[in-house]
Amino acid sequence: MKRKFLFIFISSLAVVLGIGFYAEGAFWRGFLGDVMIVILLFSFFNVMVIQPAWRGAIAALILSFVAETFQYFHLVDFLGIENKFIRVVVGTHFDWLDIIAYTLGFFICLVMGGNIKRVSYRR
Repeated sequence: MKRKFLFIFISSLAVVLGIGFYAEGAFWRGFLGDVMIVILLFSFFNVMVIQPAWRGAIAALILSFVAETFQYFHLVDFLGIENKFIRVVVGTHFDWLDIIAYTLGFFICLVMGGNIKRVSYRR
């Protein structure tokens, strides 16, 4: 099971880095990047410690919401943080679409973790 999450982690890290270095546009960087960050966090948590998988998904969602809350209150500006790396990791701009992206990423994590089963209809 951990191999599955390690594969997801490495794959999502490659996608996040690719988006960060090469993607242009609001959809790629602003929306898809946020969805992928939740998947990256989810897979990292499940590689390290959190089991069952849905707990990793919830932890990733909560951490994402906390980071967005910090952005809403301009925490990096309030604390006077000028380190570019920290400003990029924490973020500096609040956007409601980020909340939607994080939530979508959360549901994708639940599917990848096997917590949402296909519904079969019998006739």
